[in-house]
Amino acid sequence: MLQFSMKNLFLITLFALICASSFSQVIFEKGFIIHQTGQTSTSYIKFNELAGNPDKVQYKTAPDSEVQSAGTEAIKGFGIGDYHRYTRETLNIDRSSEDLDNISGVRNPIFQEETIFLRTLLAGNYSLLYYQDGELKRFFIKKPSGEVEQLVFKKYTTGDNIVRKNNRYKQQLMNLLLCDNLSENDLKNLQYNRTDLMDIFQKYFKCTNSSYDTYYFREKGDLNLMVKAGVNFSNFGMEQDVHNIVEEFQYQVDPKIGLEIEYILPMVNRKVAVYLEPSFSKYQADQEIIVATKESTPSNPNATGGYKALVNMDYKILDLPMGLRYYMYMDKANSLKMYINVGASINKIFNSSTILNKADNEISDFDFNQSWQPTFFAGAGYRYSEKISLEIRYFPVRPLADNGGYKLHQNHSFAIVAGYTLF
Repeated sequence: MLQFSMKNLFLITLFALICASSFSQVIFEKGFIIHQTGQTSTSYIKFNELAGNPDKVQYKTAPDSEVQSAGTEAIKGFGIGDYHRYTRETLNIDRSSEDLDNISGVRNPIFQEETIFLRTLLAGNYSLLYYQDGELKRFFIKKPSGEVEQLVFKKYTTGDNIVRKNNRYKQQLMNLLLCDNLSENDLKNLQYNRTDLMDIFQKYFKCTNSSYDTYYFREKGDLNLMVKAGVNFSNFGMEQDVHNIVEEFQYQVDPKIGLEIEYILPMVNRKVAVYLEPSFSKYQADQEIIVATKESTPSNPNATGGYKALVNMDYKILDLPMGLRYYMYMDKANSLKMYINVGASINKIFNSSTILNKADNEISDFDFNQSWQPTFFAGAGYRYSEKISLEIRYFPVRPLADNGGYKLHQNHSFAIVAGYTLF
C-alpha cells in the first residue's frame, strides 16, 4: 500500500508542476517590429527558432499588453536580440519536394511568386537570406539593386529513376560574387547548407574589403557543473526462485549526493540540455524472511523444509544517470525556469548485506551478482537564477542483482534532489 502511495505522490507532484508551467506566463522576447510605414517600434515577440520562418508574428507592444498578430500584409519585418532578423520579400520560390515518394521529374526549378518572411544571415552589398518551412530549406541572395533571387539547388529523377542534382547555385554565386581571390575551386565543393554558404559570402566580403553584418551567430553551448544532494524514498523487493516467493522490505528515506555535468545546447534559445549525474546513495534495512527450499510448500514454506532468516540489507549504490532536459521560462526576467527531463540510468552496487539463519544462528554474506540492465526515469523541477535547483525524480521498478537463488529489485521510488551550480 505504501508503494502505491509513493508512486502516486510522484505522479501527482509531476502533474502539478506541468500544470504550473502550462498556466504560467508565456515568455515574449524583446525585439522590434518594422511597420508598413517603415517606422520601427519596440515589441515583445513570441519566437520559436525550430518552427522555421513564420508566416505570422505574435507580439506585444509592452510586457503586460494584449497579444497581437501580424503577417506579411501588415509588417515589413521584425527582429529579436542581436542575431534574428526577418524581412518581408516578394520573390520566386521553388517548393519542389526532395522526398523520394514525391520527388520531381523536372531538372529546372518550378517557381511561384510569394510574399514571405526571410531570415537574414549576412547583410552587405550582397546579402544571404534563408527560408525554412518544415523540411523545405531554401537560400536566397539579395543583390545591390534589392532584387532577391533563390540560389537553386534541386534534386530530381530521370527516366532511369536515378536521383540527380541541379547545382545551379554554384554558377549563380560565381557570376555574382566576383573577386580575384575566389576561384572555381572555392565553389566546386560548396555544399548547399548554412555553414558553407556563410563561409563563401564572408570570404567574398573579406576579398572585396566590404563591410557586412552577421545576423546568425554560431553559438557554443554552456557547460555547467553542479553539486547535487537529496533523499531517496525507496524500498527493495527480493524474489526467491523457489516458488517465486517475493519479500518486500520496508520503505526508507536515505541520503544521496552527487555531481552533475550539464551541457546546454546552443539552439532552441538554450532550452535543451544533456547531462550526466553520477551520484552515491545507500539503503539499509532489516527484514525477517522465510527461505523456501525445494521441499517446502508455497503456502507454508516453514512447515516443510523452509526456515526463518534475518536479512540485513546494506547496499551502497553508485548511479550513473544520463538524460535529456528541456527548460521552460517562468518569468519575464528568465530568472525562474521549470524543466522536465527523461533519461536512463545504470548503477554499480557495493554490497555488505548478511543473512542470519535463525535455525543455527549462522551468519553468512548475502551476495548478489551485479545487474547492468539500464532503467528509464523521468523528473521535473525548478531552477532559480542559474544557481539553485530543486527536482523530483521518479524511477519505475528496476532490477539490481541476481545470485542464482534470489533476484533483488528496487520498487517504484522517487527522489527529491537539490542542486547548486559551481560554474
